[in-house]
Amino acid sequence: MFLELDEKAKILYTNAEQFLLSKLGLADWQPTQQTTFVRNFSEFLHADRLDAEYFQPKYEHIINTIKNKTHCVIKDIQESNRRGVQPTYIEDEPIKVVTSKHIGSEAIEYDQLDHATEEEWRKNPLAHIKLMDILIYTTGANIGRTQCFLEHERAIASNHVNILRVRELNPVYTALFLNSLVGQMQVQRMVSGSAQVELYPSNIAQFVIWNAPREIQAEIARLVHTSHTARKHSKLLLDIAKRGVELAIEQDEQRAEAWIQSQIRTLDIEID
Repeated sequence: MFLELDEKAKILYTNAEQFLLSKLGLADWQPTQQTTFVRNFSEFLHADRLDAEYFQPKYEHIINTIKNKTHCVIKDIQESNRRGVQPTYIEDEPIKVVTSKHIGSEAIEYDQLDHATEEEWRKNPLAHIKLMDILIYTTGANIGRTQCFLEHERAIASNHVNILRVRELNPVYTALFLNSLVGQMQVQRMVSGSAQVELYPSNIAQFVIWNAPREIQAEIARLVHTSHTARKHSKLLLDIAKRGVELAIEQDEQRAEAWIQSQIRTLDIEID
């Protein structure tokens, strides 16, 4: 059952991404690398970039697709856009710490978060993560990976995680947009072909976002929330199954099965 829920979570997140791309008219679009293309010298000056990769037509196609709709730039809607801090990790302390390794392709790995002390929490208020904050992986192999923080936890962001808060747009929608093809292409454009191997808040501020109709933002957010719930239930069921095996060994299989069923009923889980 927990494997079914885990698969359901993945499908729901993929459906949210595909729904976004279909509404942008990019469902079947594939980026291609062109060997020859022409750009004006003024474009190089305006972009302050001299590498050819930055000017690949595939990036222009993405940007133009977004700009042909109602859109906004992150710098115009950001309430906060900053990196976290580097805390001292101490196991079993009450404060959770989100590092870049916890930002997955479809969700934040909440059950694997590191820990820090209350003192780290008190002295680093600007690194506090709030419910619905957009967390961005800023350094390393998965640079640009983005997820929205969907748990009621006291947590801080590490120094390689960027905390973004926006107004006007649904934050869950915004996170999925940045994590999708249209967001990741903008990340690639920013970091490829240059010596830069990091995303800074100033880079993130330049990203262009489709200001989708409210009903589209709401539907994407609903799919992501449902995916998150399915993933949580999957992990809970796995824990229940593990404890059930222990009870079967300690007591007997009949009591273990009864306990497992009672725990599942309290979760009120439905499998499609």
